[in-house]
Amino acid sequence: MQWLTENLATILICLVLAGIVCAVVVSMVRGRKRGGSCGSCGSCGSCPMGGACGRKKGDGPS
Repeated sequence: MQWLTENLATILICLVLAGIVCAVVVSMVRGRKRGGSCGSCGSCGSCPMGGACGRKKGDGPS
């Protein structure tokens, strides 16, 4: 119990950071499912992988 009280601040900070990371990942997955952009650039046209980004099987040229 003493170890827990001595490290409570570190444990809380880790939990908060893990929550933030989870929220970001969930947001990215939801955005991707809605057909969002590749990432932070906002447009797949300017992305080097823009030709492969967001395409489903059978869409566009192979």
